[in-house]
Amino acid sequence: MEHTGELQQVVEHLRSATDRVAEMRRLVLESGGAWPDHEHDVLFEVCFLSIAGLGFGAKPAVKNWIVNAERQFSIDKVA
Repeated sequence: MEHTGELQQVVEHLRSATDRVAEMRRLVLESGGAWPDHEHDVLFEVCFLSIAGLGFGAKPAVKNWIVNAERQFSIDKVA
């Protein structure tokens, strides 16, 4: 991945955020992406910086995105 530094900064920012969902939503929208504002816990996907996160609702999807992003920059360090 070309943007490992950026990815790591985003993960650190999200980990320290009071409201991770609101921060991820802001980042996605600022990058030109779309964010559906569902009130119910439906299957939700977050795609940002070529990383996907899935969950039943935005909160679990963002949590999954963080886990997947951390795995990605761990893999990039080894490669």
